[in-house]
Amino acid sequence: MSKLLLIGVGATAYVLGARAGRERYEQIARSARRLRSDPRVQDTASKAADFAREKAPEVKDQVVETARDAAHKVGSNGSHTAGTDPVTGVRR
Repeated sequence: MSKLLLIGVGATAYVLGARAGRERYEQIARSARRLRSDPRVQDTASKAADFAREKAPEVKDQVVETARDAAHKVGSNGSHTAGTDPVTGVRR
């Protein structure tokens, strides 16, 4: 999928930065619409969305844990209320 993303970003950058005129813009836009409607691209995008939904809880938990650890380190200097979770502010 990273190749597809790279191609998409490259095409977008070219469209935004190109000075080839309206005709070239329309040609690129048509190609982008064709690419976007390609069943293989839609299947890959669907799989990526499913993967992201599947992994989101794990990522959220890791982010909360990391933030909690960082807040605890900062809080160990006395900058947060004792007995309060430094991330959520909820009493433990």
